Amino acid sequence: MIANRKKILISLILIAITVIAGASVAFAYFFRTHDETGKITLNTTAETVAVSSFDELFLASKAESYRSSDLSQVGEKKRKTILLTQNVSMTADLEITADVNLDLGGFDLITDGHSLTFRHSYYGSLAVKNGRLVVTASGGYVYADVPNAAVYFDGVTAGTKEGETFTETADTRLIATATSPYFTAYNFFKTVAAAIADETTILTDRKNFGEVTATTFGSSDFITDSVRCAGHGACAYAFSDLDLPFSYYGYDDTKIGYSFANGKFTDKGKLVAGAYGEETLTARITAGGTEYACDFTLHVSDASDPAKRVALAQTMVERYLGRFWVDSTTDEEGNVVAVNKYVINRDTYLPARFSGLGNVSVRYSSYDENGDKTFPADDSVTDEEVVYFVPTTSTVKLKAKITEGAAAIEKDFDMTSSNTVTVRSAVTIANNLLTRWYGTEITVTANGDGTYAFSGASEAAFAGYLPLYDLEYYATADGGAYATRYPGVKSIAYSVVYGNTAEEFYAITVSPDGGNEQRLEVVNGEPENDAGRVFLNVSMTVEFNGKISSVTIQIPVDCKLKGDDSGLGRFLPYYSVFDRNAEEATGGYTTSSFRMPFNYQRDLPFVCYGFAVKNDDGTKLAAVKDALGLTFTDKDGNVTALTAVTKTATLSDGGTDYTLTYLSFSDSLGTLLSSSAALAEQIRSGKAYYTITIDPGKIPLDNTDVRLVYEFKTGVTASVWSVYSSFSEFVLPGVIKYGTHVTDPNFYVWLCNVTSDSGETISNPADGILYSDKLKLNVPLDYANSTDTFLRAVTDFTGVKYMVGTQKLNLSGATVSSSVIEEIAQMSSVASIDLSDCSITIAANATNPFAVWGDPSVSKLTNLTTLHLESNTIYSFGWLEPLCSTVARSLTSVYLSGNVPSPTSSASADNVFYGSDGLNNYGTYLELVSAGISVYSGGTKDSSVTFADSRSSSPVYLAMRNLTYQNKLPAGVTVENLLDSFSTTPSYYGLGLTAKNATYSCSLSSVTLSFAKVNETTFSMTYTARVSGGATYTVTLKYSVTLA
Repeated sequence: MIANRKKILISLILIAITVIAGASVAFAYFFRTHDETGKITLNTTAETVAVSSFDELFLASKAESYRSSDLSQVGEKKRKTILLTQNVSMTADLEITADVNLDLGGFDLITDGHSLTFRHSYYGSLAVKNGRLVVTASGGYVYADVPNAAVYFDGVTAGTKEGETFTETADTRLIATATSPYFTAYNFFKTVAAAIADETTILTDRKNFGEVTATTFGSSDFITDSVRCAGHGACAYAFSDLDLPFSYYGYDDTKIGYSFANGKFTDKGKLVAGAYGEETLTARITAGGTEYACDFTLHVSDASDPAKRVALAQTMVERYLGRFWVDSTTDEEGNVVAVNKYVINRDTYLPARFSGLGNVSVRYSSYDENGDKTFPADDSVTDEEVVYFVPTTSTVKLKAKITEGAAAIEKDFDMTSSNTVTVRSAVTIANNLLTRWYGTEITVTANGDGTYAFSGASEAAFAGYLPLYDLEYYATADGGAYATRYPGVKSIAYSVVYGNTAEEFYAITVSPDGGNEQRLEVVNGEPENDAGRVFLNVSMTVEFNGKISSVTIQIPVDCKLKGDDSGLGRFLPYYSVFDRNAEEATGGYTTSSFRMPFNYQRDLPFVCYGFAVKNDDGTKLAAVKDALGLTFTDKDGNVTALTAVTKTATLSDGGTDYTLTYLSFSDSLGTLLSSSAALAEQIRSGKAYYTITIDPGKIPLDNTDVRLVYEFKTGVTASVWSVYSSFSEFVLPGVIKYGTHVTDPNFYVWLCNVTSDSGETISNPADGILYSDKLKLNVPLDYANSTDTFLRAVTDFTGVKYMVGTQKLNLSGATVSSSVIEEIAQMSSVASIDLSDCSITIAANATNPFAVWGDPSVSKLTNLTTLHLESNTIYSFGWLEPLCSTVARSLTSVYLSGNVPSPTSSASADNVFYGSDGLNNYGTYLELVSAGISVYSGGTKDSSVTFADSRSSSPVYLAMRNLTYQNKLPAGVTVENLLDSFSTTPSYYGLGLTAKNATYSCSLSSVTLSFAKVNETTFSMTYTARVSGGATYTVTLKYSVTLA
């Protein structure tokens, strides 16, 4: 079957060629040239790619670069043939965008109901031949959506297969979509929708051939209905002429036309002067003799003066935000809850300008319920097209200020935001279920008569016990609602874990009525008089994403006296009071000094505080000791800084005792309050207190888990301080310091400002504090496109390595030193790096700062996908091989064009062998391409060209690349035997004393060739050239063989 709808003349020439492995036929390798007749010529040097699995078929199916519909093939290109070497089963739908043919090789392509689609706009032909297509009753189609190519299905039969029985299908499964007029029409209308779309328009996803079943079309097939445009649904705004398509690919039997119901545009899409209002655009296409039409609604608006443009921009903002509008939602109980707000739960881009509306600019700010700003708006009119809006959980109002000159409108939008990403995992499922059942803490109330009441999240209170829910309850309660909301729980087991309690107060018991219900009960002593820690320990197994995980969660059990919410009636209640004070003062995380009590109310005991560090071997405490201090303020307001000494104490954590070194201030306090009378006076006054002092300038870089140690005395005459085995905790967050970690003042100011939670900004580094944790978040660094005064003034990006959460790093045009390049290797989250135009010079034999990027013991660039290094002076790119093979295994694209060692010297050998198009780098490029990485080594930064055999102008490279050898070695033949057969005479391969690449050439004084074994299935060929003066250059390519 042949489908050919083209504007160009096709000449078919079929010839037979012979290769070492046997005879095969070259067919349909056509490439468009620039001759007047549009003749398509034959290329017999096509490359065959053997595939034996679906993964290999997928890798061979992707185009090397994007091809627009009007890009013609110039010169010769090696169109490849994908050859099946065994039966291959498809595990997903596959779209082939590469310029390839498919030879089934006599084998079966087993679709398992999946579709195979060829989609590209290359000129020439597409052939699928020689095998069977195993399909299902209703699935398993091959689509050829290639409007500029002739389609050949040759020797392919489609059918179902039961065991070894193959039954050919009655309907065809091999479809050239060029023969489907309605699919042509669908794609055309999709193009029209994109042409008329404004910044607020949401286009629908493109459908595959098999998904387009209707033969009539409406605008909602291509444009999503706007919730902010009542009565019109799918529509767009127009302020000027429409750029409508008047041709579609190479189809010669299609006719395209437009009409406008209300005459506001000419049939060519030109706006009629003064014509405003609603308009219906009817787009028509005749394909295969059938006319198809689709109507699009346009709002043609008057944008003739600033006031009108500002009003239109307000409408556009409202339309854009419409995608975030929520009328109502459903809570966990299944109840419908009204929202009626804009819900923006993620960082998002908001439009700052609109095409066709002149110099109108939109600035955004947001506010909390107190009117405090949560997102700062730039006070100057932005030149950016969009604003990156970062909502917070406290944001309740978004304000858009729309201006052009003196014309201005402010519009408020009620909104809400959680701005959190819920990571669903086995742990979160278990934690959410237990929080639903028991809350975050189980409260036990002592009634004062020996009885206790328990409360949890599901019920208000239980007399005498807390029921512990089991797997049966999980599966059946509330109609199975728990199993639906928190799926995958396989087992639940309970136990009680004690900290430093006097005795074991609680037990897991079984219901006395003979049932299987487990309960948590008080069985011993009086837990209300103990400050020790108790936890309900829940061990669960949870299946998530097909994997079963063991999860253990501990829920605190807190006992208090009835009517005594402060907990002061407990035995040794003081620790509980002081601990709560520390939690309230620090929030568990602080760099601010805070007060702590000297004693309990106006009575004993009195305390002194010390500092220890969690999991410390002595080094952590030493690092933080200068940042922490303790002052004592007496009843008269006199402040004394106490002196620390190092002591050891036994503390308890989760029931485990351990000895820890801590800083003690009690000796210094004893010297200050040396008499019992003076001490008693301070206690009775109720005015004495401590201040835990924190010096942010001396805080270490990393977070420190500080443990507040309690030394206490129960009498004014007691001679010995006791150390309580429990402690309070807070995190002293790590601080990145100016001058130590970040040396450029502008960079430090920018980092402080961009990470500020309050929106307040600084202009002097001395006024800021930069937390290490802030740079664990995704803080994009886009120097090239920034208008921030401080960022644009940065000349030294030392300290960038601390931005471990940053996903985008764009330093294009900045000054980037070797040390900064090495620091970038520490940016563990970065996915995109742009170091183009950064004046980076790395000569051939110079120390290469990029080398650490590929060292897995140092580099953390595991998330890197895109790398730009254009327009520098980097000689060699060999370091990219270890980078992509050992560290950045997700790397997909590298851009290297414009790296020229000596741009002003046309005959420089360095230019021939080094840089973007240097022959020395070709071996690296081949290795990257074979790993599935797109390498853009040619062209310019603004117009990059992928590295490909057909685009190389180097005879040296082509001679080496076209090395002819038997790649499947018979039994007993080794790589060494193969290498013995190769000539090392350069002239044998057509190599002389000239070397060149696409731009430069040079003369050589000598050339040698050598071959070497790499491993049992790989060998290399090395070309060594010497120029006058003694400089030597090498080019090495690798080749693979198959052992029989």
